[in-house]
Amino acid sequence: MRLAVGFCARFAVTVGPDLTVVDRREIRVRNGQPYHLARAKPLPEAKKLLDRANTEASKRMLEGLNGLVAVLAPDELTGIGLVLASFHLPSDLSKLLASHPACHAAEGEMSREAVLAAADELKLPVTAVRDREIVVTDEVERLGKTIGPPWRKDHKLAASVAWLALRAR
Repeated sequence: MRLAVGFCARFAVTVGPDLTVVDRREIRVRNGQPYHLARAKPLPEAKKLLDRANTEASKRMLEGLNGLVAVLAPDELTGIGLVLASFHLPSDLSKLLASHPACHAAEGEMSREAVLAAADELKLPVTAVRDREIVVTDEVERLGKTIGPPWRKDHKLAASVAWLALRAR
């Protein structure tokens, strides 16, 4: 069976061709809030802290994705869907660190970059869609009744983008 996993925030939802949920899990790629911690440091130290956090996030995501692949039949996972944020981050690190909302957005971006790095490592194609462009269908809404809680907005977006990724293959 062909499957795709969708990522939204820290949630991963794997769907099959008839839009059945095969797996639902949480993959945490960071401890705490590294951009918030970096705000209190001089810029060179902040950059080092964030570089380490990014490396760790990529490592954790790869471990999480390998854990998912291990419970599936060989070669079942054919693609990854990724929900992108609509927030535009400042390109200058000092400006980013000066903004509390930007720090939250940057931590989300760290998770998305970790997904991309893991997908690249595993040679899995990625279908990336901005959050505001994803339509959560009634069929996806109803999945929550079948599989039970939790079935929050992030789960629905992850399932929707997984479905798009699966159909793209």
